[in-house]
Amino acid sequence: MLCKFRSLTSVFAIMIAAAPFTARAAEGDTPQPAGTPAADQPMQEIVVTATRRAEAITKVPISMMAIDQATLTKQGVKDVSDLARLVPGLNLETNDDDGDSSLSIRGIVSDVGAATVGVYIDDAPVQSRQEAVSTNPYPKIYDLDRVEVLRGPQGTLFGAGSEGGTLRFITPEASLQKFSGTANAEVAVTDGGSPSWELGGAVGGPLVEDKLGFRASGWFREDGGYTDRLDPATHALTGTDTNSSGSTVAQLKFKFAPTDSLVIAPSLYYQDVRQDDKSVFTESAGPFNDLAKIPQPRNDHFILPSLSIGYDFDAFSVKSITTYLSRTLADQYDSTEYLLADEIPAQYTLLPTDKNFFATANYREEQLNFSQELRFTSNADADSPLTWVGGLFYQHARSASESYYKAPRLGEVADFASEYYYGVPSSTANYFGEGLLPGKLAYFDHYVLNDTDMAVYGNATYEVLDGLKLSAGLRVARSGFSYFDGSNGPWGPAAPTEYSGSSKETPVTPRFGITYQLAPDQMIYATVAKGYRTGGANEPVPSNACRTDLNQLGVKNAPVEYDSDSVWSYEAGAKGRFFDGQVLLEGSIFWIDWSQIQQAVDLVRCGYYYIANLGEAASRGFDLQAEWTVTKRLTLSGTAGFTDARYVKSLLQDGQILAKVGDSLATPEWSATLAAEYTFPIFEGTDAYGRIDYEFSGPYYNFGSDQTFGYDATTRDQPATHFVSLRVGAKQGGWDWALKVDNLLNSRTLLSRYHQSNDSPFFTDTTFRPLTVGLSAQYKF
Repeated sequence: MLCKFRSLTSVFAIMIAAAPFTARAAEGDTPQPAGTPAADQPMQEIVVTATRRAEAITKVPISMMAIDQATLTKQGVKDVSDLARLVPGLNLETNDDDGDSSLSIRGIVSDVGAATVGVYIDDAPVQSRQEAVSTNPYPKIYDLDRVEVLRGPQGTLFGAGSEGGTLRFITPEASLQKFSGTANAEVAVTDGGSPSWELGGAVGGPLVEDKLGFRASGWFREDGGYTDRLDPATHALTGTDTNSSGSTVAQLKFKFAPTDSLVIAPSLYYQDVRQDDKSVFTESAGPFNDLAKIPQPRNDHFILPSLSIGYDFDAFSVKSITTYLSRTLADQYDSTEYLLADEIPAQYTLLPTDKNFFATANYREEQLNFSQELRFTSNADADSPLTWVGGLFYQHARSASESYYKAPRLGEVADFASEYYYGVPSSTANYFGEGLLPGKLAYFDHYVLNDTDMAVYGNATYEVLDGLKLSAGLRVARSGFSYFDGSNGPWGPAAPTEYSGSSKETPVTPRFGITYQLAPDQMIYATVAKGYRTGGANEPVPSNACRTDLNQLGVKNAPVEYDSDSVWSYEAGAKGRFFDGQVLLEGSIFWIDWSQIQQAVDLVRCGYYYIANLGEAASRGFDLQAEWTVTKRLTLSGTAGFTDARYVKSLLQDGQILAKVGDSLATPEWSATLAAEYTFPIFEGTDAYGRIDYEFSGPYYNFGSDQTFGYDATTRDQPATHFVSLRVGAKQGGWDWALKVDNLLNSRTLLSRYHQSNDSPFFTDTTFRPLTVGLSAQYKF
């Protein structure tokens, strides 16, 4: 590892050393030799707000990637899973057969506890705790100005949860000066699946010039299914292309400027995602065949109103930002194995054949986030060496889940399960006064968690010499959480149970930086920063059913709470445009120390888990990205990332190894992308183009080595993935027609392999959507 890291620093040093030379070349006025193909105009500069002020990306001392809507469209990005394939260091891990996923940056990965990546829609924080709401509310990729991916801890400006980095979805503002809009349509077919289609449009402009403007957008997409459902006993076809889904997105924004200094901007964002069935298949039944006995639908919708009020004074600006996220997620699934098979291994043979051996589960999850921020920003002054930003922040986030399990079977298996759990000699009448009749609840759980965060923050940058800047920032917060967990039923812990608790802490997250501007659009920088995420509480696990696991760990019961964890990050980077702006290069190297990690302790025999603070880890690596306008017709681009994230300290409990030094965290070491785009005229006023994208993510391990508690050889290995997409089309005026192919090689590499417990022989898998070919038309004005 040390040799690898030294080689990375050598590459980085060469990049910095070359900067002055290329800067002089860029500033020179040597004409091109005759016959040299004329290059395009320099690529457009992307303006970002990662530092809470608008700046060109080449002047922002953060390792980040910004992708505008035009590039997102070219690369066929529709959602966060597509985005994760494009950004080095960004990883989306599928956690189970529900399709739940966790996002990580630079190896700061955990599929339980508080989020490690801050997720924002404009200025609204929307990330959720993973134990209360199973996945973050990621917006679909439509009518965005850009996506910003900030790598490394951003706790000073973005607070708790931005421990590994921050993901920001920035929507277009309403314009007070000019009208603009877009309309698009698409149809597509998937190998072995049903057709897909989409319609969308956006329009905006001044209602009263320079005073009142608006922007409105709407988008609907239907993705055809490609998995079939089979009868578990006979394997007869019971449903075709069952995992179809539909997405609806709408947004309305206004901007009101009654004076030159005052701007009032209300907005409303709405999204609804419907999934008719899981996009999983049962391994024993073959690719894209699922043996679930019932459809397993999911619906996820949220509404996000916000209000921004800004006022410009001579020396500084002040902005008030109020947001409120209201989200509901509901799903249903076949829970037969979850309720019974983990406890009764001898009955596994009944699962596919016995029609009576059947249980269902219904989940309803709710997320309510209210935030209020008052931000102060110094106004640009060319004569002042000092710039600053500071503010006050308040957030209250409520996460709640309700779980209902029904087991419509009356007979020996239900009686056996009751006796197995609690040692009672008869039936469930011991708990409900009657047998487990059809439709009766087998288990119910109600879980509510409240997070509160109050903070004051600030960051100042001072230019001590021409081009040399020093910066320092600090965030001091008062964070707290409280929870309530109540459950009942013969399959759960001894009924009824109620747990509650609360805690508070005062995290402090500093940030320090130094920046040197080699040329107007070339810089080098170094930063030291801290990030954190708050602690939380565990849902109870059934003490009798999990007794063997708990005894092995030397504990009577799972811990009720777990603590916060934190990181210290050390980063150096360089970025800039070279050769008359035709080449964009960005790169950084980093070292992150992570302590008191919130991780899951899997109780492999009973199928439950609890969260604990497990050991210490270090994440080390680099990321590079480049874009080269070779000629006025040809553009090449690529990214590469290396992340080596490993435990640096073992953690033992009663002789059991929970975390082992040297074991890697669940993130790929290598990731890379390559893209080429070529444009050529076909007749007057019309250009044709072709683009190919290749995305690679390396193999990794989902959890620790064979000496660690909870080891499962069947699900540990995560293979490398290769994804290729192709797009060819033509542009004329505001029109863009295209033929696109996603998953050109029809890759079926497993993205996840899951079973309920180590004893279960039934695996469910996920993979890429099969080869999909589509036609699209877009008009912009």
